[in-house]
Amino acid sequence: ATRRLTRRACRQCRAFRRSCALNAFVRDEKAPKELLEMPLQELWELFPIALVPHDEKWKAQYREEERLLQTALVDVKVARISHIGSTAVEGIMSKNIVDILVEIRQKEELCLCTS
Repeated sequence: ATRRLTRRACRQCRAFRRSCALNAFVRDEKAPKELLEMPLQELWELFPIALVPHDEKWKAQYREEERLLQTALVDVKVARISHIGSTAVEGIMSKNIVDILVEIRQKEELCLCTS
């Protein structure tokens, strides 16, 4: 099932800006029912979860993404970048997705709009 999405204004800058990293997407009026309206069976079909054995390459993938984030967020007061989720825990089955948490120091840093 394909979902049609439309952009809306960034809540922090109160204006529509294509360059804003926080451009939110809202459901189009013609789109199918919302995810909260779907039964679990339908959700599992749309978003199947496959677990795989731990892979050492996830550490390297995280380090590379961390480096890219530090470069991209050079003007933002980043408190910490962390490898989180099941791929950060050695020895357990995980989804093959490296989860990363970026913590910032100031609320004002949330909007990355360029005017």
